[in-house]
Amino acid sequence: MNESLLHFIWKNRLLEAGDWRTTEGQPLRVFQTGQHNQHAGPDFNEALLGIGQERWMGSVEIHWQDKEWWQHGHHHDPAYNNVILHVVWEGQQAAQRADGSLIPAFELKNWVSAEMLQRYEALQFQNNPIPCSRLLQPEDASLFGAMLDRAGVERLEHRVQLMEQQLQACQGDWEQAFWVWLAGVYGLKVNREPMEALAQAVPIHLLHKYQHDLIALEALLFGQAGFLEQKTEDLYLQSLQQQYQYLKQKHKLKRYYAAEWRFLRMRPGGFPTRRLAQLARLLHQNLPLFQKMRSQTSIKAILPMLLQPPSPYWQQHYRPNDEGKGKTGIPGKAMAEVWLINALIPAVFLYGKLQHQPEEQEKAVHWLEELGAEANNVLHLYVPLGVKPANALQSQGIIELYKHYCSEQRCLDCSVGCKLLTRKQTEHAKTG
Repeated sequence: MNESLLHFIWKNRLLEAGDWRTTEGQPLRVFQTGQHNQHAGPDFNEALLGIGQERWMGSVEIHWQDKEWWQHGHHHDPAYNNVILHVVWEGQQAAQRADGSLIPAFELKNWVSAEMLQRYEALQFQNNPIPCSRLLQPEDASLFGAMLDRAGVERLEHRVQLMEQQLQACQGDWEQAFWVWLAGVYGLKVNREPMEALAQAVPIHLLHKYQHDLIALEALLFGQAGFLEQKTEDLYLQSLQQQYQYLKQKHKLKRYYAAEWRFLRMRPGGFPTRRLAQLARLLHQNLPLFQKMRSQTSIKAILPMLLQPPSPYWQQHYRPNDEGKGKTGIPGKAMAEVWLINALIPAVFLYGKLQHQPEEQEKAVHWLEELGAEANNVLHLYVPLGVKPANALQSQGIIELYKHYCSEQRCLDCSVGCKLLTRKQTEHAKTG
């Protein structure tokens, strides 16, 4: 058992009914448990209690044992002078404020049901990727809906924090920040870092100058990425090499040497060369990129921008000079949706946040709801439990739920875990 469980019990009044008394024998009534404080200071503020014949409003501090009050030095800290009750799992010793006055204590261990403790242990002490799986009943699948929505928004906010750092690195230039972020997302995990570095080496405002010249766009991207250095008999590649040398001198570009591009254990459609060709086509038709995408009212209107074939050479080749025959080079719809979920939607949410336009934030969340649920490996863990995400917001929520709740056994912070722990408890919880 840990202190967070004691906080949970107090906050939700999960105490069996009875004659509650302080360790000194005074009657105790709980009218308000108080506001849970996540920062420094007492655990709960603005609690309203009846102690003896008087009503008190103040703070509540919670510990596993009474001696922790002294171990933590609260008896020397004036911030704890407003504490009116020391709640402990076990212990009879009264706490003392910095001014020397005593604080009544309340011992929990005799007022918490063994059933709830057993459920908590079942959540915390089992080798299962989904801790609550053995406690779930078939009808409990419906409990996940609201939690997936909440977790989906949390995952979005995590991405927004990272994107805000990128925006700061780009000195508030939205188009450049979005270009770097989008390029990284096109590279997925394996090539994200070199793709982002390439986008920094070929800034979006340089690419703007050649928006209507696809050859120039490809020359800049492939040349700076180091894919045009081999000798070739291919006339198309020769034209890219010549164009790159001209643009390199004209704009005084420094050759970008990325970390090694990764091709191994990848499907050819995901090769960085194919992704660069797709980005070149996207830029060719849709600059200014972020402005044009953000101005759309529906995510479905943006998908066609991404689902365009690259230039003819890259429809037939996965790498320069290879002899393999490609297909069309058009990104798959599922992959395009991944790019939107990971790049555009967080960028629009951040834009609304920083520009004080809540409608833009709402639009970003609505776009996630507009997209269908993704298929991912994490989802398969929840399918046997009957959990079926309704949209991309909820499929993103499943990833967040697994990574930051289930894997970390944060069951007390999860609405599903809370519901399972409080089942059959709420009926018996009273104010005393």
